[in-house]
Amino acid sequence: MEVILADYLGFCYGVKRAIKIARENASADGTACTLGPIIHNPQMVDRLRREGVGSVDRLEEMEKGTVIIRSHGVSRAVYEALQARGLEIIDATCPFVSRIHRIVQEAEANGRQPLIIGTPEHPEVVAIAGW
Repeated sequence: MEVILADYLGFCYGVKRAIKIARENASADGTACTLGPIIHNPQMVDRLRREGVGSVDRLEEMEKGTVIIRSHGVSRAVYEALQARGLEIIDATCPFVSRIHRIVQEAEANGRQPLIIGTPEHPEVVAIAGW
C-alpha cells in the first residue's frame, strides 16, 4: 500500500481563528472556559487547558467568568442563557458557520422551513437548528 501525505496538514481557517481567540482570552485563574470542546481535537483542547482555557460540558457549570463560544457555534437559546447568567461571551464561532446561522434565521423569518442534513447531535448541527 502506498501512503501519500498531503502537501499541507493543519487546521482550517475557522479552527485556527477559534484557537487564536481562545489563547487571547486565556485566564490563569480558570475563569475562561469553552462550552464544550472548542474543536474536535483532544490534544489541542488539553493544550488550551494547560494554557488557561478550560472546557465545561454544561452551561450550569459556569458561575462566573468568560465563556468562549466554540468553533461550531451555539444556539440562540444558549446565547440568551449566557447573557442571563451575566457571563462575558467571546464568540469564536467559525465565520462560515455564523453565516449559516444567519441564513437559517432569515429563512425562518421569511416563513420558510430550513432543512438541515447532518448528524442530529453534532454540536454544529445543534447550533444551526437553534437559529
